[in-house]
Amino acid sequence: MDSKKLHIVAVTGVISKEEKFLIVKRSKKEIAYPGMWTVPGGKIEAPDDCFATLKREIKEEVGIKIKKRVVFLKDYEFTRPDDYHVIGITFACRYKSGKVKLSRDFTDFAWVTIKEAQNYNIIPGVYKDLKLATETL
Repeated sequence: MDSKKLHIVAVTGVISKEEKFLIVKRSKKEIAYPGMWTVPGGKIEAPDDCFATLKREIKEEVGIKIKKRVVFLKDYEFTRPDDYHVIGITFACRYKSGKVKLSRDFTDFAWVTIKEAQNYNIIPGVYKDLKLATETL
């Protein structure tokens, strides 16, 4: 089977803490949206389900834990520059514990309000996710 024909299925988490959201800056070496700001997440890998992947990816990428209750925000799709088609699911979640420690995939982070987020070069659609999360959480 040609792996280029397969989809990547991913989850992302809009993490809130004290009226602010965690955003992270992607490394310039990333295939999709290098150097742009986004929210943590990653690919679903067997045997994990969406929630297990979300918890794992957030812990691996930013070193923090989220609370068990997460809320579905939306789905999304895009095609990466290497022609992989990504289908994603975004969840709103709340910070539980830990200190932010970035993986090598990211170069910076910020806890921002909705208004402050407008000052960052955020991946298209992510700002809308932040706004949607304010209505959901």
